[in-house]
Amino acid sequence: MNNKNPIEHLLIAGRGFTPLLTALFLQKKWGSLAPRMTLLQCGENPDPPVISCVSSIKQFHKELGIAEKDFVRKTEASFHLGTLYQFSDDRPEFFMCEAPYGVNLRAIRFNHWYTRYLNAGQRAQLDDFCMNAQLAKRGHFAPTSPKPESVYSQICYGYKLLSERYSNYLLAQLKPGFDMLSDEIQEIQTDLNGIHTVHFSNGKSISADLYIDCSRERLLNSALTGTCSEPSKEDWRIEVTPEYGLGPPHNLLTLGNDKLIFTTQLHGKTYHQEVTCNPNQLPKWQLDPQPWQKNCVTIGPATSNRPALLIDPLHLVASSLFRLYTSWPTTMDFETPAAIYNESFSDEWSRIADSDSLHAWAACNRNDKDLTDAAKHRMRVFINDGRIPPYENETMTEDQWATLFFALGIKPKVADPLSEGSDDHWLVAQLDKLKETLQAAAQQAPTMEIFYQNEVIR
Repeated sequence: MNNKNPIEHLLIAGRGFTPLLTALFLQKKWGSLAPRMTLLQCGENPDPPVISCVSSIKQFHKELGIAEKDFVRKTEASFHLGTLYQFSDDRPEFFMCEAPYGVNLRAIRFNHWYTRYLNAGQRAQLDDFCMNAQLAKRGHFAPTSPKPESVYSQICYGYKLLSERYSNYLLAQLKPGFDMLSDEIQEIQTDLNGIHTVHFSNGKSISADLYIDCSRERLLNSALTGTCSEPSKEDWRIEVTPEYGLGPPHNLLTLGNDKLIFTTQLHGKTYHQEVTCNPNQLPKWQLDPQPWQKNCVTIGPATSNRPALLIDPLHLVASSLFRLYTSWPTTMDFETPAAIYNESFSDEWSRIADSDSLHAWAACNRNDKDLTDAAKHRMRVFINDGRIPPYENETMTEDQWATLFFALGIKPKVADPLSEGSDDHWLVAQLDKLKETLQAAAQQAPTMEIFYQNEVIR
């Protein structure tokens, strides 16, 4: 990273947590070299009422200097272990998460040993071998152990929190060096270099070196593309269910009948969101093919309105911010940084579309029209020999892809040939012992309510 910042003034537009997180990230990463920032509160708030984020947020918060205890207490965040998949047909439920499923034996991935375990006549779910799954299914919770020999070292957790509280927390973390403006955009003046000046209804005007559009309507970006985005409608149904208290440490995703139904509980309320899926539905989910155009970058809601499935919106915003920082311009010529940013973005989002299409495929009676070509290729390779084809800029690991296939009832025909030299009796004994150990450890952990009372509230 260069030690000079050519961007002296930055305008960030939008509402919700994304513009605040963007400003805080750039303040922290640039330090004394951070540009002067104007935060323009405009458009509708695109945030879902409740956010569930994966474990990568902990490292991202560390980059921002956010302490976990302070964050959890002030936002009243709960802990998130993953998502329980339920199907409208007779397929068994499955717990999806980013934690390890089993352990690699003899340098061979666990999904191959699990395939052999099934071929040996044993009956088990892959999530029987996952610490996160065993905790969540019991409503229990324990933090990640720093001792590698402990089964609790396999725990990967994120947070579940109200988006409004997250936004308020981020705002309190911002240091001086920014202006907050709330007004309607009346006109955007452009030139050959992009956006030149933004004029407001109160008669004021602002010119900046770089513009970041976080608004779901793409209020800034539309001046360059000539098209304004219609805000996507997210129908959330909220029920008061005080008997549930804090709620379980996981979400529920129901797949079937051409629908994806997301349900989560937090602080005495149940949140429901329903996403309709059908053939060719995925292309209708907004995706900005070129998020960096001239001197304007779209991030978060301005980039896509995809529903949060395995990959949550907070993770994607963090990914975009790291990508922006590493491709930050060294001069006022934005052409090369924009090309680098857009290529990396497009590659990552193609892989995300593969995952999303598999969810739509599962919900729509396995209609192949819902699958991307790459998802079809991944599935064929996995069924034939249990491998996952490698791609650049993956968001999910190979093990997560394998787990997703097993969750959707897609199983390989054969295991890795290198595993064939092992005796089936030895393998069954090893996996049975692992399963029993994880179940016993999960049972010994405290319930989520007790852990929260003892470690957070007190």
